[in-house]
Amino acid sequence: MNVNFRVEGELLFRDYLKAALLMGKKLILFQVVAGMTAVLLFMFPSNLSESTKWISFVLYPTIGGLLVFLLIFFREKRAYSAVDKRFHKKTIEIEEKGISYRSESSSAHFIWKDVKKAVFRKEFVLLSVGANQALLIPRRFFQSHEKEEMCIAFIKNHI
Repeated sequence: MNVNFRVEGELLFRDYLKAALLMGKKLILFQVVAGMTAVLLFMFPSNLSESTKWISFVLYPTIGGLLVFLLIFFREKRAYSAVDKRFHKKTIEIEEKGISYRSESSSAHFIWKDVKKAVFRKEFVLLSVGANQALLIPRRFFQSHEKEEMCIAFIKNHI
């Protein structure tokens, strides 16, 4: 099997959190919009003072968005801490047939048609491979900037 790209490293909590927030941003935005809508529907027609109405318009959606953020944060913290530390050290191979990853406690292989979406951020590449499954590749795993750029171009060509 001819490996085109191979990267290795340890996933940190901040990597998981950033990926989870990226995937959960729609939920946070929904909570903010729902909060604003609720305030408009229920508080603006009420007899409250105008200043109270506007404070509520800003405060309730902000609190709702913060609560969703905290929910995501603590869910990821619990999941990260519950997993054996050997799971976080990954070897990822990206080749013509697909993408494989290995750790001391697990492994998986995905063919390119399984990759539904790729998100390229400054700090990581996130490959969505299922409804609630994603493969996270921090950019610090790459040995050089040139290899990183070549690998990203390779991924873009296969999606």
